[in-house]
Amino acid sequence: MIIHGRHAQFLRADDSAADLPATSHPSDDLLQDLDSLTAKVRAIVKSQFAVIHRVFPGAVAPSVREVLIERVCHDPAFGLLSHLERLLGGNGMSDKEYVATLSVAYEKCCGLVQSIGSFPLDTPAESDRMRTFLTVQLQVLFGGHRQRYVQIEQDLLGQGFDKTLSMIKWPPIPSGKNKYKLKEQAAKETAKGHQITSPTSGNIPSNTTSLTSPASTTALASPRDAAPANKPEPLNLFYQMLLPISMDDTMPRKFGRDLQESTARCDVVLRNSELRVELMARLYTSYCHAFGDEYLGKMANLSHELVQEPLLCLESASNFFVVNGLDKGDFVGNKQVQTQSKACTQVVQYLSHMFMHACAALDDVGGVSNRTQFVSNVCATFKDTYIAHLQKFKFDADGACLLLTDLAMYRQAFRVCHHPSIDDHFDLLHAIANIYALPRDSLVSYVTEGLQTTLGKATLHALIRRRWDYNLNGDKIPI
Repeated sequence: MIIHGRHAQFLRADDSAADLPATSHPSDDLLQDLDSLTAKVRAIVKSQFAVIHRVFPGAVAPSVREVLIERVCHDPAFGLLSHLERLLGGNGMSDKEYVATLSVAYEKCCGLVQSIGSFPLDTPAESDRMRTFLTVQLQVLFGGHRQRYVQIEQDLLGQGFDKTLSMIKWPPIPSGKNKYKLKEQAAKETAKGHQITSPTSGNIPSNTTSLTSPASTTALASPRDAAPANKPEPLNLFYQMLLPISMDDTMPRKFGRDLQESTARCDVVLRNSELRVELMARLYTSYCHAFGDEYLGKMANLSHELVQEPLLCLESASNFFVVNGLDKGDFVGNKQVQTQSKACTQVVQYLSHMFMHACAALDDVGGVSNRTQFVSNVCATFKDTYIAHLQKFKFDADGACLLLTDLAMYRQAFRVCHHPSIDDHFDLLHAIANIYALPRDSLVSYVTEGLQTTLGKATLHALIRRRWDYNLNGDKIPI
């Protein structure tokens, strides 16, 4: 037809070298050939559209233009499809090279389609029809490659995440007898009055070497005379190895960069395709699994091993109270009612350090809402731990005064943010302390004002039984 003239011969003469096997031409050369081909196709289509407009009547011209587009796309000798197969069909091409080449080729063809779609036609309806037809032809050209691309992109992202995870040298978890001895040793050190301190560079032993990952300046401390990998590390060394890993912000950036590169390619290759939404969901699912479960989850699990140790976790607060902080077993006859207990001093010191660092980190990533949620959750845990602690001792009025003094210190420590639930928790603890401060005759009317509903009958009775006069002369308090 029209294309069988001078332009067809020009294309065949220029592209005859491209008929050689794909392995004879690097992909860069083929991409350059694609640039030349798309430029020639654009010039041919533009000139032929003008000829079609002059030669064919208006009712026939749209169909003739579509035949022309089909020919330049699918002609076995010089069409775009045959060139794309040579470009993307090489067996020696790696997945990464394939995806990169596919992205570039698709962008070039999209540019060609947009250019042809902008050519002026007789009516807006004809222009819309041509743009729709061009979109269909683009899908035909890349349909098979898009299906293949979806799986390859997932594989590449997974490989990138695996490579990042393999760069992290996690410390072995203290376990078994070694862990038991560490807890015992930590309790003894606490009993001697050791304070909770934040680790500094001065605390880290000199017999460590630094392992650095590529593109990272964070040193991962590792013992020079390292034991086998399956041997548990001492607690202090375990902590010193885990801390720099948790502070290394290059790892989260690596995960984010890998995801960003994948989604950017997805936006190009799957533009205007239903596969784009499906692949995006899979990519983000892979990111959540690798970064959330494998990285943050691992970090949380290892950190959990640390926060189980004495003086390192709020949930060990009962151990602070029972073993390390008190001079005597019960809060009976305590003469220092105006000062807080040793346990309170230690816990408040720990809370201050924890809130200072945790809240600063949370404010950076999520603002005040993250800080409030974290402190509120810690306060709820503290309340439950404190109530369990109260059930281990007996209290008289002097002991109740000490409790109220401690609670004032604890409430102050939690004032790093303001939230109604925090006030509610401490109001409840204050009310419980009054159980031991009130005279025996006033107790019945006091506890009927909502404490039983809040605490439950069993817990309330367990707390009341800790009054020093509960079984005085065999007469239980009638509650």
